[in-house]
Amino acid sequence: MNDRCKIVVFSDKAYNAIICETLRWHPAETGGFLLGHKLDNGTWYVIEAIPPGYSENNRQDRVYHEIGYFEPNTTFSEYLSNTIANQYACPLTLLGLWHRHPGSMDVFSGTDDETNSRLARSHDGIISGLVNVDPNFRMTMRYVLNNGNNGYSVTGKPHYKIVDIEVGTDLIPDDFLKLKYCNGINSNLNPEVDQVNSDYEKTKPLDIRNTIQGNLNRESENYVEVQDETPSRMNDLTKIWSILKKNMIMILIALILLIVSLFSFKTAIELGKSGVKTVISWFSDDDKKDPCISEDEVTLKVGDDFILTAKNVTKKQKEKISWKSTKDRIATVDANGKIIAHKEGTAKITLHIGDKLIGTCDVQVVKKEETKLPDYKLSATELELNVNDTGILTLIGVEDVSEIKWNSTDKSVATVTNGEIVSKKAGCVKISATLHGKEYVCDVTVKELHDEDSDDDIIIRIKSWNDTGEGEILLTDKGYWVPTDKPSNVDRTFITFSSENTEIATVTDKGHVTPIAIGTTKIIVSYNGKEQDSLLLTIKEKK
Repeated sequence: MNDRCKIVVFSDKAYNAIICETLRWHPAETGGFLLGHKLDNGTWYVIEAIPPGYSENNRQDRVYHEIGYFEPNTTFSEYLSNTIANQYACPLTLLGLWHRHPGSMDVFSGTDDETNSRLARSHDGIISGLVNVDPNFRMTMRYVLNNGNNGYSVTGKPHYKIVDIEVGTDLIPDDFLKLKYCNGINSNLNPEVDQVNSDYEKTKPLDIRNTIQGNLNRESENYVEVQDETPSRMNDLTKIWSILKKNMIMILIALILLIVSLFSFKTAIELGKSGVKTVISWFSDDDKKDPCISEDEVTLKVGDDFILTAKNVTKKQKEKISWKSTKDRIATVDANGKIIAHKEGTAKITLHIGDKLIGTCDVQVVKKEETKLPDYKLSATELELNVNDTGILTLIGVEDVSEIKWNSTDKSVATVTNGEIVSKKAGCVKISATLHGKEYVCDVTVKELHDEDSDDDIIIRIKSWNDTGEGEILLTDKGYWVPTDKPSNVDRTFITFSSENTEIATVTDKGHVTPIAIGTTKIIVSYNGKEQDSLLLTIKEKK
């Protein structure tokens, strides 16, 4: 971003015109364009701000003031802008535009980006202001850079730079405020007739602009101050009276035109440099383009969507827009231009306004890349429980266990809640844990024990993942419930667990293991002080 625009200075008249136009149509949108001068030192002077003109019945070129939509009368704006611009001794040029946004939006829409980009290309950079009332009036001004790449950055938006605003006619050089043909009794009211000593006949507008630039920069060694010359005396009182009458008429006309400017609209402009009959082209060639489709081709992945838009269309044309897809099985498009990709292949999206084909977009749908998920495993794939017993399953390696969905295929045999299994009756059931669309299953067998089993015959076994008497967990695991196989008639208060090496892992009396350090220890289960079984447990570091 360069420093071609550092500050924007508004005349009191121009700033007040924007406020009046905004409040006049509140809360609907409105706007206008900014006329003035820009200097090489980065100072931009806004002399005139012209509102949107008027509407005529049964005409396509009309003003629309709506919430969320605005369109000017471009024909009248061009005429009025030429008229106003050429009233000044140093003709005004287009600086940029402003418009009101609904709500509290201080960012440009996609349509705004397109307009700003076109004008920046046509006029070698512009300023663009956003006005809002929420509830107080405010204006945010941005410089839009002409970067030579259709006005857009790599992000798809024009290059913007917020610049400061100052308001005050006294801040603007006097030469920029002088009107043509209104320079005292010697004014050249008729450009076809030679008059006595006209300053602005001797000093061309371009020379005036250069002189002002030299005054502000204080860099020119050949600075020449432009001063008014004393008009020669006129002895003929009749001629003096005649000139005074002409001046009064011209001043009256100028005042009427200035008043009209407060109720008119200024659009995109390219002012002529000098001369009474300067022809001003306010609209770039881009502004007069025919309707077209926003994209010629797009590539989407299966399941993705994309929105096409119709460019350079009027409000009436928008009402007749229709979108169609040549292959709905590949990609569909709705009435708003939104494409949805369904399967691999190619399709064409067409844009029609009424019966007329405006453009096509080639859509290529490619395969969506699959994300490879970690391969987790259950702490056990098989379990045996007695009736009215409990067991614990964990999905090893999962940090956020709240995302796991647990399920039992037969809740009358066994239920599961957050990995805790409660057996109900004898039978077989599958307990599953689902994470990220993948299911992990454990086969659970529930047995019915007989009352004749005595304490002397009690045998309590520790089950591991592979029934080898060994197991392993990660150091980062929060804990591990030792799976056991025990008769239903045992007194659980007599069951105890212990760890041979508590520096490696500890275990509670209920069988909950907590890893402490990397290594191996033996987990022992006892009943009434008698060792029943053991598990060789290995604590490993997280991979």
